[in-house]
Amino acid sequence: MTTLMMGSLYDALRQAGADEEKAREAATDVADHGNRLHAIERRLVEITGRLKFHRLLFGFLIGLGVTTLGLVVRLSIVV
Repeated sequence: MTTLMMGSLYDALRQAGADEEKAREAATDVADHGNRLHAIERRLVEITGRLKFHRLLFGFLIGLGVTTLGLVVRLSIVV
């Protein structure tokens, strides 16, 4: 797997006096962290969409249940 590195962070660390290997590792770690956060964010967007759908479905089913209960009560009064 290709590892990405934040070039600006690497350059800043090198200019601050960090050795090449440590600057490369730090920049790679920060880039990997950003990639993980992006994946989590995408997953949360998916979950939010599913929750909206389930909330809509639940509301429909509650309405259907109330309507059915109303019809049962109405028919039991008539009979």
